[in-house]
Amino acid sequence: MIKCNVKVNGTIGRAAVVRASKEGKQFMTYSVNVVLSPNNGINKTINISVIKDSNDSSVAAQYVTGHRIEVEGVLYFKKRGSELYLDMSENRSNFYPEQSKDGIEGEMHFRGTLGKNIEMKTDKKNRPYLACSAYSAEKVADGFEYTWVRFIRFSDVIEDFLVPKGTIEVKGDMDLSVYNDNLNLGCRIKEMSKWVKQPYQEKKEELPF
Repeated sequence: MIKCNVKVNGTIGRAAVVRASKEGKQFMTYSVNVVLSPNNGINKTINISVIKDSNDSSVAAQYVTGHRIEVEGVLYFKKRGSELYLDMSENRSNFYPEQSKDGIEGEMHFRGTLGKNIEMKTDKKNRPYLACSAYSAEKVADGFEYTWVRFIRFSDVIEDFLVPKGTIEVKGDMDLSVYNDNLNLGCRIKEMSKWVKQPYQEKKEELPF
């Protein structure tokens, strides 16, 4: 599981429309484009599909393609092959944001499985920090898709449960970056504990993405 409470600043890429789920529940959907600027390389435009719990066409009419917007809500990641998709449920929007620069910031809640490399390193100021990667698995058809997250924590502590294939639950600051035109997920750890993994149970999507 990867769930992030975020604030997104960008441009409306697809105007809002009101649709209905398979169960007949109506909702509003639109998209936001966010341009991420890597330190070295070419800018990458990230498209976020957004839904809002509203069936009011007059509200949908306010979401016009090309207009700037700030959106607060819950962000989810969906891996399909080599592509990583971003889906969001809107809690609040602002059509006149103070922030004029594109960006995505917020907090991540992660549950998943550690990879092989769990390392203690030092930065340029000789401060020790933990670096590791872990993945969240999602069952898709007859297989699984894996979304990887890179974690860091400035500390010289390595807990006993930090072992390859160990399971962890993490809360921290989300970090999205671009490298070689690929979107990378990162998180600066605030809280971490061992996650007791339950037997996989397929669940229905709560959101009509």
